[in-house]
Amino acid sequence: MDDDIYPTAPADPFTALTSQDWFGVVRPEGPMTADSMSEPSFERWFLWAGFSMFRFDAVRHKPLDFSQDWFLQLDTGGANWDVIYSQVARGDLTEQETIFVPFKEGLDVSEAPFQWCGDWLHEVGVMGRAEFSADKRNVVSNILKPHLERAKAKASGANAAD
Repeated sequence: MDDDIYPTAPADPFTALTSQDWFGVVRPEGPMTADSMSEPSFERWFLWAGFSMFRFDAVRHKPLDFSQDWFLQLDTGGANWDVIYSQVARGDLTEQETIFVPFKEGLDVSEAPFQWCGDWLHEVGVMGRAEFSADKRNVVSNILKPHLERAKAKASGANAAD
């Protein structure tokens, strides 16, 4: 998990691991090929290291490497292409849906993005224009505030019952 990704609802990202060995946000990369004229596909793919989960028993003895593999045009997490991803058909995986959005109306996504991975909010700290960093952090704080207050109230109630 990336250090700037937060759940905004009760979530169990490990549920998918009951039926597959890894789960997360898939990033297609590399030269595009065409399986048919209407369905382009990418030669390679990987799980973005910022939102990926693995069953320990499935990867325990594998030499995992979450760095980039620029020779294969794969970003962070892509160095696992040869180790695990190349051995699995992407279509056999349940993937975490994801979308990039501007952090506030009136901006282009490229200027200051948030990434939603289901109910998880990724602040995307290094992309976009630096002058929006403080505003983005305030928006994240406001999004998370009610969730943190509920969690704090729930914890206080549990402690009072003890």
